[in-house]
Amino acid sequence: MNQPRQQNHHLHRRGPWLRHEDDQLIALVGRYGNDWIQIENLILTRTAQDCMRRYAQLRFSKYNKLFPI
Repeated sequence: MNQPRQQNHHLHRRGPWLRHEDDQLIALVGRYGNDWIQIENLILTRTAQDCMRRYAQLRFSKYNKLFPI
């Protein structure tokens, strides 16, 4: 039977993303694709849903020239 993944809500932060979080997110998506659970487990400070939403913002925003993906 599958074990539930451990939640570390105390590590997750809210508010604006920091530049190093964006850089880490972009690198992890490059490596793991859309495996958001794996990315959450590696980025630590954000949930899988946070990561997915932020990546979409970076990917499709008019400012994506700042974040070449």
